[in-house]
Amino acid sequence: MAKAKRRIRFFQVVDFESECRWLEKQHLDGWHLIHVSKAHFYIFERGLPEKVVYQLDFAGTPKDYLQLYQDYGWQYCGSCDNWNYFRKPRAAMNESIDSQLFSDQDSKRLFVQKIVIWRILPIVLFLTIQLFIFPSKISDYSQSFWGIILLITIACILLSIGYQALLLMFSLYRYFNKNKN
Repeated sequence: MAKAKRRIRFFQVVDFESECRWLEKQHLDGWHLIHVSKAHFYIFERGLPEKVVYQLDFAGTPKDYLQLYQDYGWQYCGSCDNWNYFRKPRAAMNESIDSQLFSDQDSKRLFVQKIVIWRILPIVLFLTIQLFIFPSKISDYSQSFWGIILLITIACILLSIGYQALLLMFSLYRYFNKNKN
């Protein structure tokens, strides 16, 4: 029997709750998360099936921050792209304290603000800069067939990035409004 396995799984930023449920199911099947890579590879090791709760937080990894979670009994499983993975045995859960890492309205709002600042703001800044650079390149490249193809390709890429940013903002807005209470 294999002692470790790798799985590739893609989750959107707002799907972190689905990601937690998937990790909990893996753990219940006896596969314990040990690492997540930037390419969305999840590495598990074989262990005893156990009911645990996984939670994700979007932040860096300062020692005081990790220590706070450990003080409340959460085990740090690793991080990927500023997402930190924690787990805790369901039997050790205190529902009044541990129901969610972000259980009140203010902490949910701060959580969403962190995601917006780290994920959406760089995209918006990039697109804003391109609004000034792109028009000046049109006259440079519009003289040849391949220049026009290049401009169309760049325009499609920029529109795609903008579309993804809008989808992300809309998804965060829906998540935040769905979980107001």
